[in-house]
Amino acid sequence: MRRLFLIAILAFAFGCVAQQPQTAPQAKQEVQESSFSVPPSPLKYTATYEVIDDGAESQKRVFRMDRMMRVDIGVGQSSVSAYLLGNRAYSCSESGGKAACFDITSRVQNGQLDWLFEIPSLSDAVEVEGVRIGSGEGRCYLFFYPPQMTRMLCLTDRGVIAYDEYNVSSRQKHVEYLVEIAYEAHPSDFELPASPLPLPPYSSTQAR
Repeated sequence: MRRLFLIAILAFAFGCVAQQPQTAPQAKQEVQESSFSVPPSPLKYTATYEVIDDGAESQKRVFRMDRMMRVDIGVGQSSVSAYLLGNRAYSCSESGGKAACFDITSRVQNGQLDWLFEIPSLSDAVEVEGVRIGSGEGRCYLFFYPPQMTRMLCLTDRGVIAYDEYNVSSRQKHVEYLVEIAYEAHPSDFELPASPLPLPPYSSTQAR
C-alpha cells in the first residue's frame, strides 16, 4: 500500500488544481519544514514504463539525476507529476494549456518514499530466467514480499528496474515494465512548469 501513497497525494493535488479558480491570486507561500531527503543517485536516466493495475493500463515516466527525481503518472487524458527535489516535494498538472503546481512537502514524511529510491534487498531472492532489454539482458529475481505473497523484480545491467510484478491484494495485481530507457537526464527536466502554491487545507469532502 505504500506504493499507492504517491498516487494518492498526486490525485489529491490534481483535484485541487481542477477546483482552483483561474483568477485565484498566488498567495505568499510559507516555507514548510521538510522531514525527508532524496538520496543521491549514481546514475542519470529517463525511463518510461507501462503500468497495469487490476487490468487498467497507464504510463509512468521516471527522471533521475543527483538528488532529484520526477515521476509522471498518466491519469486518463491527463497526467500528474511529482517533483522530488532535494528535501522538497511538489505536485504539478496541466489542464487547458495552463500548468499548476502545489508544494506537498508537508504531506511527505521521512521514510514514506524510500521505496521510490531503493531496490529491495535481494539477499534472500531466487534468481530466475532473465529478460531481454534492448540489446542487453536484465536479471530477474523472485522473493517474498509481505504482506501479499511474492514479488518478481528484473533489473537492467545498471540496476534500474525493468520489470516489477506483485499483488496489491489477494485479487489485485500490479505490473509495470520498461518500454524505453536513456541513461541521461537534464536539469531542465526538473524545472517546475509553474510557481508552486501552498497546498489547500485537506477536508473530508475532498476525499469522497
